[in-house]
Amino acid sequence: MEGESDVLDWELFMNNDYPRLKKATYRYLGKFSRRACLPPGFSPDDAIHEAVKRTMDGTRLWNKESCSQIQHLWGCITSIINAEIQKYRQNLQNNIDDGSVIIIERSTAEDKLINKMELQAIISFLTEEHADLVDLFLLMHFSDIIADVEIARHFGQSLGHIRNSKKRLRRALIAYRARRIDIA
Repeated sequence: MEGESDVLDWELFMNNDYPRLKKATYRYLGKFSRRACLPPGFSPDDAIHEAVKRTMDGTRLWNKESCSQIQHLWGCITSIINAEIQKYRQNLQNNIDDGSVIIIERSTAEDKLINKMELQAIISFLTEEHADLVDLFLLMHFSDIIADVEIARHFGQSLGHIRNSKKRLRRALIAYRARRIDIA
């Protein structure tokens, strides 16, 4: 394997490729943030640094005869971004399948209105059928508090009570979705 200094031209990378790749990555991520869910905190720099790391450690081999340095790195970056989006979508889908998440973020004005109306419908359903679960749903939907211990501390309830309430909430959201499908 070649030495690290032979893998990338650092002067070309820092003075030319990095600024271009960063700008292109922002545009590429912007395209996906309108159409798909991105992992929270995922940044262009993360993708660029990972592409450089994979090239440097030989995980992604670069055939210098077939493409330029920037073309190789761009291929790595788009591959990394697509893999991250796919993993995040799969995690969301798993949560939707088990009933713990029901709303996917949307970005257009019309989609935001639909999202808001959907949220209002869920809250109305919970208020009518499971009033004691509304606060738990709101906390889990709008805050970063996800651990059962933190939720228990927030509500001043026992851990067992919170776990039972989360199970009830999950079943209630499944019932809401089933009722919604029946109506549609």
